[in-house]
Amino acid sequence: MQGRGVPSSAVEEAIKTGTPSGSRGGTTVYTDKKNGVQVVVNADGKVVTVKVVGRDKGNGNNDNKNNKDDKKKDDKPKEPETKPPEPK
Repeated sequence: MQGRGVPSSAVEEAIKTGTPSGSRGGTTVYTDKKNGVQVVVNADGKVVTVKVVGRDKGNGNNDNKNNKDDKKKDDKPKEPETKPPEPK
C-alpha cells in the first residue's frame, strides 16, 4: 500500500475511524474523508482495495476549484504588459 502512495497508517485509521458502508459479496467499504482514503475489506477482514478519494479540508466545500487556501500567499494579480510608444 505504501509503495503505491497510501501509508498503512492511513489504511488502518480508515478501518478504525472511517464511515463503513456495505458493498457486494460480504465486503465493507470504509471511507475516511480526513485522509482521503476508501478501504475495501472482505468478510475475513483482509484489505482488498485501497482508493484515494480526496481529502475533506473541513471547510464544508469539497469543490476545491475556487478554494482561496490553495493559492500561494505571494500570488499577486499580474500587471498588464505595457510597451513604450514607438518613436515617429
